[in-house]
Amino acid sequence: MDINTRQALMDVMLNYAAGIDDGNEAQLYRCFHPDMVVEGFSKETIYGPDNWMEFVRRALKNFHATQHMLGPQLATWSDTEGVANCRTDLQAWHHLITPENTTLVIWATYVSQMLQSDGLWQIKHHQFVPRGRAELPLLPNTESHQG
Repeated sequence: MDINTRQALMDVMLNYAAGIDDGNEAQLYRCFHPDMVVEGFSKETIYGPDNWMEFVRRALKNFHATQHMLGPQLATWSDTEGVANCRTDLQAWHHLITPENTTLVIWATYVSQMLQSDGLWQIKHHQFVPRGRAELPLLPNTESHQG
């Protein structure tokens, strides 16, 4: 896998995080293959980008703001499946609406399979693997900004 492909795969995840944090649904939607499958965010498997976007909209109503920070991505190519297998570690901060003045911090890994279609890499399978979480008091004099 060459460096340009690796950068394109990481750009998918960076657009994913920015789309969520900035409330840019078009940016987020472009990250997904039409036949995408999402697991690990809820008890139910989520099928298709439209259903995933509805899940994200509902979830974001619980937060004043979010910030998803991604680590370097580990990407490998699967000749047998014709996909790029990607692992991206995550630390996500969520400024909660309730309880007031609370930040939820989540440590997790995104395990994603990506396909290239018409020159564009997109997430075909997306799995959330939680590693830990903490609820912390919001620091004094902290303002949140969404988008």
